[in-house]
Amino acid sequence: MKSSTRGALITVAFVGGALWATTTSAKTNPPAKAAAAVSLPCGDVMPAAKNRKQAREHEDSIRASAQKGLNFLTTATIGWQTQNQCMGCHVQGVAAEALSVGRHHQYEVADSDMDTIFTGILDLSGGIRSEEGHAVGSLRASTRAFGGASLARYDQWVSEKYGDDLINAATDLLKHQGEGGEITQAYNHGIAKGPLQGTYQAMQTWQRAYARTADDRWLTAIGKGEAYIQRTIDTWYGAPTTDVQHINYALLGLLAAGVGSTEKVATHLRDQLLESQQSDGGFPLMIGGASNALSTGQTLYTLRRLGLNDGDKAVSKATMFLIEAQQSDGGWSDSGSEKAEAMWAVLGLVSTDILSVNVAGIKNGQHIDGKTVLRATATDNEGSGVRKIEIAIDDELVGGACADQAAHTFDATKLSAGMHTIDI
Repeated sequence: MKSSTRGALITVAFVGGALWATTTSAKTNPPAKAAAAVSLPCGDVMPAAKNRKQAREHEDSIRASAQKGLNFLTTATIGWQTQNQCMGCHVQGVAAEALSVGRHHQYEVADSDMDTIFTGILDLSGGIRSEEGHAVGSLRASTRAFGGASLARYDQWVSEKYGDDLINAATDLLKHQGEGGEITQAYNHGIAKGPLQGTYQAMQTWQRAYARTADDRWLTAIGKGEAYIQRTIDTWYGAPTTDVQHINYALLGLLAAGVGSTEKVATHLRDQLLESQQSDGGFPLMIGGASNALSTGQTLYTLRRLGLNDGDKAVSKATMFLIEAQQSDGGWSDSGSEKAEAMWAVLGLVSTDILSVNVAGIKNGQHIDGKTVLRATATDNEGSGVRKIEIAIDDELVGGACADQAAHTFDATKLSAGMHTIDI
């Protein structure tokens, strides 16, 4: 699709869905008259009460476990931060991302706790606004990558108040991108997985920066990152990696670059993940190893990002593994990696939403010129079914269907030049 500054700049918001597309703080133009107002009276038929009750009980058990894990993770992260008084790369980074996603999916996360953790990410030694500690030397790239990724999710799902810090982190990360597209000097030690993880996190940061600014330099950086990840994947065809986290980060990086979940490279890696699942429902750190809460949570998060939901056996089994392995304090172990395990286990669990919405045909921040077809598919994770999909542009209903799938053709010639917002 040809880009054109004369066309309409589209930003996509998926209301009630679990798609990692984003909204923008920019003001939209007056409601577009792209089509006559439509009405979708789809009736009030609901599934059997018994099915709804069973689905609700299942969701309640997941949410109870996730909330318990969130509480543990919040306390553990703030405790570590208070004791060490620094930005600890992965300690606050993944935790803050989990809390932001949890807030989006209507879990209880106190504003004061979020503010405390982001104070560590931004202002303590090593933080985004700091030039001390981890903010200098070989660990700077990792602090910016972990911090930037968490700011991207916070900016997307919670508040835009740290928008300037997000752009600063994104800008700083450009300095750490190597000629091959990778984030150089990214921390590699067990929990942190080096350039592959750092590149994915940077791409998540740049993706959000682009949604905010529509500046093409972020797309250039994302494209170089995607090329690095693709070259890495290419080496696995001859010598398959056994590191499940590497597979997860490669997939998450591809998704951040806009690669569709049904494209060949994504389905190939997805199948590798599914084949590594153990009989108990968990996923190992290394293929062939024992189930691990960190790897299970991370893989569960990745599978959900790929569009799988509670109706998929692999997702259901992984979810039950985490629920059954959870300890009474809300964590998953006392091994010394309890915070890391909790970060990913919680992120995997809180990514459960009532609805999952997948959209193809239009990307966030895209410049459109001429006619563009959007296709949306919705899945009810409670198992009760989807009654209706509505498609609106600038708050005006323009299309949809009384079904779990809908398509709509947007004609840029009928839109005023500038920013417009689509709601699904």
